[in-house]
Amino acid sequence: MSAHPPHNGDDPLLAELAEARSAARAVPESMRVAARAAFAWRSVEEGLELLVLAHDSALGTDAGDVRAAPPDGPRELAFRGAALSVELEVDADVRGRLVPPGPGRVTLAGPLAVLAEAEADALGCFRLPRPGCGQVRLVCRTEDAAVTTGWVRL
Repeated sequence: MSAHPPHNGDDPLLAELAEARSAARAVPESMRVAARAAFAWRSVEEGLELLVLAHDSALGTDAGDVRAAPPDGPRELAFRGAALSVELEVDADVRGRLVPPGPGRVTLAGPLAVLAEAEADALGCFRLPRPGCGQVRLVCRTEDAAVTTGWVRL
């Protein structure tokens, strides 16, 4: 026989710990989708040159300016790279130009999905629908270059 009586005081604690552990395993499906999308975009970025934001009219005359320009027209952005640059005008839609000019494919991407795609013509010009709120970036591919912009809110 045992000298100590059975101790059941830990049963409620063990039950609570088991419940907490099972709740931690339940990951909402929206989080699973976002996680898979993040890894999918990681592989898309391989081999792409990251363009530098050189101008944003919402920030001022240059991307490094502290003072914002007055909002009296379309927003203008310029992203620069070694092989390819992208100039954008954002108003009711997104109009852009690849520099140097030439045909290509432009993809407007959000954090979780491709939002729109367009073909750039021989002059490098393209047009995309303006996205809703949130961060976006462009992935541009030409015969000679493959680039991506950083994330930006339009």
